[in-house]
Amino acid sequence: TGGQHPAYKGGLTPERQSVYASMEWAEAVKAVWARDNATCRRCGKHHNETESRGTFHVHHITSFQVRELRTVVSNLVLLCVDCHKFVHSKKNVEKQFIKE
Repeated sequence: TGGQHPAYKGGLTPERQSVYASMEWAEAVKAVWARDNATCRRCGKHHNETESRGTFHVHHITSFQVRELRTVVSNLVLLCVDCHKFVHSKKNVEKQFIKE
């Protein structure tokens, strides 16, 4: 929903693209997938299930806007797409996987 979404922070910027194209990000993502065993940390869905393939995201617990935490593995968590949407929704009243 882009700009309509309460967690929208402006979309893909050159700075964001640069981070996501970096070796540092690639290494952090590999470490998160390994630590979380290719499993959504919220619902327990495993990536290797046929219907789940390609539907997982690495989520920043503390916002991407905090530069020094962007590629820190302890600030990242693996979530399936549905749980990632929930985490950023108004339904997440307990602020699961969100630190401000």
